[in-house]
Amino acid sequence: MIFHNKPTLGHEEIKAVKDVIKSGWLVQGKKTEEFENELCRYIGLQEGDGVALSSPAQERSAVSKGLKGFLNRWSQCLPSNDPP
Repeated sequence: MIFHNKPTLGHEEIKAVKDVIKSGWLVQGKKTEEFENELCRYIGLQEGDGVALSSPAQERSAVSKGLKGFLNRWSQCLPSNDPP
């Protein structure tokens, strides 16, 4: 293994992680909503939402460009790690 950097996490980051775990919401909780809102403000959008996987992100991107159902039509062309 090639070690390339060591994370620099302090008490503030550790507390933030603990708070999320204690809340019972690892995704789609209050902190996620706060992050989405802050990101929207930062980049100048009125609204937006975060997704944890690339497929929903690709679908939302395609729909925003008028390509409704894009992934549904092409999903059979995507590579799969499932055995035959």
